[in-house]
Amino acid sequence: MVFNTLAFQNHVIEWARDHRVHHKFSETDADPHNATRGFFFSHVGWLLVRKHPDVKEKGKGVDVSDLESDPVLAFQKRYYLLLIFIVCFLAPTALPVYLWGESWYNAWYVAALFRYTFTLNMTWLVNSAAHMWGSQPYDKNINPAENLCVAIGAIGEGWHNYHHVFPWDYKAAELGNYKANFTTAFIDLCSRIGWAYELKTVPMSMVRTRVERTGDGTHEVWGWGDKDLTQEDRDLALIVNKKSHYSRAVCRPQCWSEQEEPLVCRSSRAVCRPQCWSEQEEPLVCRSSRAVCRPQCWSEQEEPLVCRSSRAVCRPQCWSEQEEPLVCRSSRAVCRPQC
Repeated sequence: MVFNTLAFQNHVIEWARDHRVHHKFSETDADPHNATRGFFFSHVGWLLVRKHPDVKEKGKGVDVSDLESDPVLAFQKRYYLLLIFIVCFLAPTALPVYLWGESWYNAWYVAALFRYTFTLNMTWLVNSAAHMWGSQPYDKNINPAENLCVAIGAIGEGWHNYHHVFPWDYKAAELGNYKANFTTAFIDLCSRIGWAYELKTVPMSMVRTRVERTGDGTHEVWGWGDKDLTQEDRDLALIVNKKSHYSRAVCRPQCWSEQEEPLVCRSSRAVCRPQCWSEQEEPLVCRSSRAVCRPQCWSEQEEPLVCRSSRAVCRPQCWSEQEEPLVCRSSRAVCRPQC
């Protein structure tokens, strides 16, 4: 509420109503800042003329009862003009003067007027520039586009093609990794301290389906090679039948000796965990406490052995409880003594 008042772009209830109408009737006469009427109109012209009758008519049907029932927002709406004077103009002017001795002239024209004008235009660019220029990786059939420049200026609100395709995603962007998206970082901080809750987002499977169905082909690489794939996701990925440069792999973490002796199974359900290491010490992360360590299995003839069961254990050699070696006879055989 405080930041909304500082921005002076109508109180929260009215702003949210117009924004919901904008999403529901985007690029029609019922859209308050219809971008099909040109850059100037969608940027600032819509505030200089009377609203189109469709905007008023459709706006009456948009439900904002959830906001009207909020006592804080009701307080803001009731005392909005007084709050604007104090929060948007008086405080930004007086605080620099009394806190670090700024001149009244600079405080008024820079901290108050210039700040207000700048934030207005950055917000308006979301309605104008981000509806005209940029890529459309999620839906090429609508005007909103992904615009990095707008995202930087509006601290995260420039990923507009995604925002219009998935308007309920609180991040207003796909990955939510704070790349030119400080707004998401701020919401996440509020969530951690209990000020924001029930944050809604979109599963990756839904995003992928929409990209493949209606995107313009500009979406970045999907999968392992994606530059935005986090290290945590890489570590948690299960790599089956990992290629090794050596003919034998040794499972280590909690079940290995200093002499790298072959692992002996003591139980029918024993499993190597929590990490497996090849002789080259390339880590393979086990997904759960019952996960199976699988670099690759090799016969004595260095033929790769593929594990066919989620509970099969890959080892250089298989051992019974009596430590009698069991040699794998086939390239498709699975090492299974009692494990």
